[in-house]
Amino acid sequence: MNAPSRVLVIGAGGRTGRLVCERAARDGQVVTTLSRSPIPAVLASQVHRQVIGDARDAEHVREALRDQDAVITTVAAPGRAPSTVVSDVTRTVLAEMSRADVNRIVITSSRNLTATKPWVAVAPTKWYFRHIYADLARAEELIRASNMAWTIVRAVMLTDTPPSGRTHIDEAQNSTGGDWKLPRGDYAQVLLEAAMDPETIGKALGVNGLS
Repeated sequence: MNAPSRVLVIGAGGRTGRLVCERAARDGQVVTTLSRSPIPAVLASQVHRQVIGDARDAEHVREALRDQDAVITTVAAPGRAPSTVVSDVTRTVLAEMSRADVNRIVITSSRNLTATKPWVAVAPTKWYFRHIYADLARAEELIRASNMAWTIVRAVMLTDTPPSGRTHIDEAQNSTGGDWKLPRGDYAQVLLEAAMDPETIGKALGVNGLS
């Protein structure tokens, strides 16, 4: 599988999505964005094409997928209330990818989905964000059941501190190292690198920060 050169970023208007777009454009990728509202002008000048619309709408997704090599979804739940936004987006995107003959996809998720320790910290977090995690779990199930070349990238707590350029990545249920806080810029870089690396296909990566 050749490294993608045309990348669609879904959820490009969000904090993580914007950073993925910036890094992809800086690295020479041809970037298309799909978001519900226009992206900032400074970012719009760096991308190839903008599609404004809801990623749960098949028509908008179909338009955004035109001439793409890979998809990175950075859609987040709108809040802590019960929601199916992330899984609905994932379902629509997967269906339209099959029709568009695009098969590389990277999705964001949370490390807490699989974490079991330290239970004193994990348990209350799982309860507090239970609806968000339930939707992420549904999205992961959809991805795993698809015939796409997928990668799941699970993050710990994201921060808006400057990126360090260093992360701890593993495939374990519980983290094998690193910090429980992760600069959003570092996460964006891992998402982009995962999309470019065929060795990550079929893997669920857990990402922690490093000072």
